[in-house]
Order: sequence, then C-alpha cells, then structure tokens
Amino acid sequence: RTVCQAANIASLEIVVQRFRKAAEEKVSEAKKAKDVQMAEMENLDEMESPQTILLRAIQAQDTRQQSQDRDTHAHFRFLWETYKVILDVLKSNVRLEEVYHETARHAFDFCRQNQRPQEFKRLCETLRKNFADLGKNTGKVPMHQVNVTHPDTIMRTLETRCKQLQIATEVDLWRESYVTATEIYELM
Repeated sequence: RTVCQAANIASLEIVVQRFRKAAEEKVSEAKKAKDVQMAEMENLDEMESPQTILLRAIQAQDTRQQSQDRDTHAHFRFLWETYKVILDVLKSNVRLEEVYHETARHAFDFCRQNQRPQEFKRLCETLRKNFADLGKNTGKVPMHQVNVTHPDTIMRTLETRCKQLQIATEVDLWRESYVTATEIYELM
C-alpha cells in the first residue's frame, strides 16, 4: 500500500480484487467438494482449542471426513481473514474507497450465505470503527485520505449501511439492525 499509494494505485486495486476473488473461489470449491453445515462450524476468529489439538495428537489417524472438514474450515477462515485484511488496508484511501465498500458488501453476503451472525457483528463493528477513525482527523484532510464530509463518501457509506441493514434483518440480528438504522439516520 505504501509503495503504490502515491504512484500507481490502480495496481494495488487489481491485486486486492484478485486476492479477494481467489479466496472466494477457494471457498466455493470447498463448498462444492463438501456439503458442510455452516452453523456447526466453530467461530472463524477463534484458534483451535488446546483440547482439540491434544485429542488429535492422541488419535492415531484422522479420518478422511475430519480432514475434509478441517480443509473446508481453513478455506473459510482464509476468506474471512482476506476480507478483514482488505478492509484494514483500504480503510483510509480515497482512491480505493469503492473497492473498500465493495469488499464490505462481499463480506456481508458471505455472512448471510453461510449463516455467520457472529462474524457479521464483528464486521459491522469494524466498519463502524473505521468510519469513526476517519472522522477523528481535524483540520486539513491529507490528499489521499477519505474525507467523511464529501458527498461521494457519504453516498457510498449510506449504500453500504443500507446493505448492512438488509443483511442484519435477514439474519435476525435486530439490535444490529437498530444500530445500523440509527447510523443511516445520522448520516442523512
């Protein structure tokens, strides 16, 4: 990001989009290879518990099913981490603002399609924090920084928040829906 930010931002945009697309393709391949009950999968942000690691070490051989489950979970975790990294890298660059919001919408769809309410809540908190951090700067906004008072930024943020509200209601997260509706009201 630092190397590309001033000179060639388009190359960073291409890399980010290819990175996200490759991760999404791996997950779709893993879904096709294995029908997984997404609700039974553990939290994508948590590491394996020590008990699980010890139990696996004691067992002589993993079954093929356990191996496939672990591979599928690894792909899902990788995609989730991909979304988080992209949002972190692009959060303050005005020229990549559209890719930032596009990635947020992709992450919303991921949470809805795979029934991941906890990850959805964390995603909403991340977006909220990123937007609040942009508003903390007082005075002159640096050249490549997102200006939260710019009409295009407000419009993109409103579009993303409306999608967030839609997904929150679809996955029955009513408190998140209320908070998002309040944010939309404040942005208007």
